[in-house]
Amino acid sequence: MGWRRSVSFGVLAMSLVVVALNQVPASAATGPTADYRFLNTRTSSAGTPPALTDLIGCDPTICPTPNPANSFATEKVDGRKVPVLTFPTDNGVSLAPTTGVIANDSYTIVALFRLSTITGYRRVIDFLDGASDSGVYFYNGQLLFYPVQGAGTTTIAANRYVQVVLTRDASTDQVAGYVNGVQQWAFADTSDIAVIDSNNTLNFFRDNLTGASHEDSAGAVARITLYNGALSASQVAALTPLYPAPTVGTGVSSGAPGISVQVTGANFGPKEKVKLTFQDSAKVKTTLGSFKTDTTGAFSGTIVVPSGAAAGAATIMAKGATSGLKFNASFSVT
Repeated sequence: MGWRRSVSFGVLAMSLVVVALNQVPASAATGPTADYRFLNTRTSSAGTPPALTDLIGCDPTICPTPNPANSFATEKVDGRKVPVLTFPTDNGVSLAPTTGVIANDSYTIVALFRLSTITGYRRVIDFLDGASDSGVYFYNGQLLFYPVQGAGTTTIAANRYVQVVLTRDASTDQVAGYVNGVQQWAFADTSDIAVIDSNNTLNFFRDNLTGASHEDSAGAVARITLYNGALSASQVAALTPLYPAPTVGTGVSSGAPGISVQVTGANFGPKEKVKLTFQDSAKVKTTLGSFKTDTTGAFSGTIVVPSGAAAGAATIMAKGATSGLKFNASFSVT
């Protein structure tokens, strides 16, 4: 909005400092407390946080034309085709409560997403459950924390996936923002503007519902990861934007028809069924059954090579029932 652009970031009370967030809490160093991969599900592939919920631009009971719902799609992200959650303008996703997932005043938030529109203000993260303009935005494609921190130096492009990281260290009140692993700014949060309020809610992509609202964009999100504590600048730079691709391995690489083979899988969707199919050298397919993954997307079990399998190069094909993720493992029938 026009009144926003009249604000001079240089004269605000919040001081701009350059910090090295090298005191990382053990919980942040050991791994994420939530990892939402949007594998056709809003549940996490790490920890036991609540599932994300959709934010719809306007309540259908009061809107003459309800906003379209968020929906899953497949898009190319970081060189791979993966499921993502798409959202129209004025929609987003929400985590509530944040209690037990991240501390309200000490955290790392990592989001991998794209925005369809980058001109003007476009909301990324809201800490006050839609009650204020305060929060993280892109303004004309550059990251800022309104109203205390001006824009960074990296300019993003519309409809290009970007990784945004925000850290806050409770011991120092230092807040830092990153785009694609590069620090854009840091400031001393002496007014606790980056502290999650008593609603214990994190909102993504939908703007506040009061004041200067509707400053958001349609887009899609591929991953949101949370750490309970502030990662250092070097740790942020080392983050991999997209999660690892699924894999399937076998205890042995060859065997005769009828042999039992141990199989293990990783990086499929959380708590989904993974269907296994055996295809022999004659292209004959045999269903081997399915295994349920754990929260991290891993499974293990035993299969039996079909008794009538033709000798030669074969394939064990795995497909997640919810995520749609696939992997083909090689096997030789002797």
